[in-house]
Amino acid sequence: MVEAPRASIAMMPDRRLSSYRQKRDPARTPEPMGRRVRRTGGTFVVQKHAARRLHYDFRLAIDGVLKSWAVPRGPSVDPRQKRLAVQVEDHPLEYATFEGTIPKGEYGAGQVIVWDRGHFRTVGTGSAAEQLAAGRLHLELDGAKLHGGWMLVRTARSPRDWLLMKKADAFAGGPEPTEAQPESVLSSATVDTGDPPSDAALAHRLDPLDLPPAPRGVPPLMLPTLVDQVPAGRGWLFEIKWDGVRVLILRRAGEVRLVGRSGEAVTARYPEVADAVAALPGGDLALDGEIVALDAAGKPSFARLQPRMHLTGARAVAAAARETPVTAYVFDCLAVLGRDLRRVPLVERKAVLRLLAPARGVVRYLDHVDADGRAFLAAACEAGLEGIVAKRAASLYRGGRSAEWRKVKGHQRQELVIVGWTTPRGTRAHLGALHLAVYAGRRLVYVCKVGSGLDDASLRRLSALLAPLAVERCPCTAGEIPRGREHHWVRPELVCEVRFSAWTDDGSLRHPVFLGLRHDKRAADVRRERAVTPRS
Repeated sequence: MVEAPRASIAMMPDRRLSSYRQKRDPARTPEPMGRRVRRTGGTFVVQKHAARRLHYDFRLAIDGVLKSWAVPRGPSVDPRQKRLAVQVEDHPLEYATFEGTIPKGEYGAGQVIVWDRGHFRTVGTGSAAEQLAAGRLHLELDGAKLHGGWMLVRTARSPRDWLLMKKADAFAGGPEPTEAQPESVLSSATVDTGDPPSDAALAHRLDPLDLPPAPRGVPPLMLPTLVDQVPAGRGWLFEIKWDGVRVLILRRAGEVRLVGRSGEAVTARYPEVADAVAALPGGDLALDGEIVALDAAGKPSFARLQPRMHLTGARAVAAAARETPVTAYVFDCLAVLGRDLRRVPLVERKAVLRLLAPARGVVRYLDHVDADGRAFLAAACEAGLEGIVAKRAASLYRGGRSAEWRKVKGHQRQELVIVGWTTPRGTRAHLGALHLAVYAGRRLVYVCKVGSGLDDASLRRLSALLAPLAVERCPCTAGEIPRGREHHWVRPELVCEVRFSAWTDDGSLRHPVFLGLRHDKRAADVRRERAVTPRS
């Protein structure tokens, strides 16, 4: 029998994908064929592959391709376990986001999901390519499920046979992630539930809602009102308040944009988020969420996020993404498949969002509780989190501040405008403390100075940012403005956030602690936040 000719393929300049392509018919399989050339590295992916025999494919982006190993039993976090890893043909970089079903009769027929993905770096001497050639890779993984030290060691039995093993470190031991976390990090799919949600399945879910087309442009964000107590009664949903940067995620005609609260485009600062959004189903969509940097305990750290909030250069951003990866928690869906969901009740919008976003991964669905909100707040505070947000389950998405959404903080925090600094004393370098203010109408009111929370790195960075903004006089027109040669003033352009214990009667802050700069906030929008007691 003569085999039918395969469809023509635009070849990459190098031929390392020839074996990959020879095994696959692009007219039948949905797998990518490597038409795009991207010289990149430092990323890894683990794909769960329900072929004739279930296995996991461990892949490292090295020199423009995915070096790949089939691991029959999957990665183990037990350092005593050595998993056989059989090296297979190089795969194109686009394969790192491939999920779907390879049809019967094709090589590797069966379902594929992205079980984990993230960044890796080599430890010790030599690049990844050099360690690969030597047959011994020492890796540090930072994924959604796999973390810490790992090793790939080539055996003497065969050049294709390697061993994958976990190093004994803080991430070793515990439940095996392959059993405890079976789902994809790009979708809600598992190999037991079938393919990820398709656009057709989403359309079927939306058809009864009779939705209008989503408008073009950037919709205004809905903002919660600060309150002094958790709302009681039925009809409320409660979410964790994450300590990060609010962002609107837009995708139109395949192009992803991330827009900050001030309207600033921040897509280039968080490329891993944009890549993860590109892999989601749903066509033209708009999602609301928060970008955070998680610490080793899985808690959001605004201090860890700080270095990434002001980067612009592609190289600096790529390096920061490897050192400090971020996570986007999405909590609302404003549009999907080009249809407007803003006039649909929140509980319905979140049901659609749950179909789109996975529970783990770079982009994650932010779940909620509908039980006792006071107990939820107490648990959040005990865990060291910022607070909670209460939302009416039936609320529609309306731009601007709304009592339908209410935030309750475990600790008092306030955004303030930086209006100056003091001369450093003793061993402190660069500057002593920051002068802070807040707008009341058009007046800029002096509030206090803050020195706590400023380490050497932040002092150096702030000094460089403030020097070009220097002016002779304090820009404030109200408040108890300090006098003396040790006080220096700047144009009111930079915004920071502080934690404090209370407002004083004269409008100052008690025990303020500097948390970080807020590049996503405009100075003119900074007002004193006052917790209110709602009527209901």
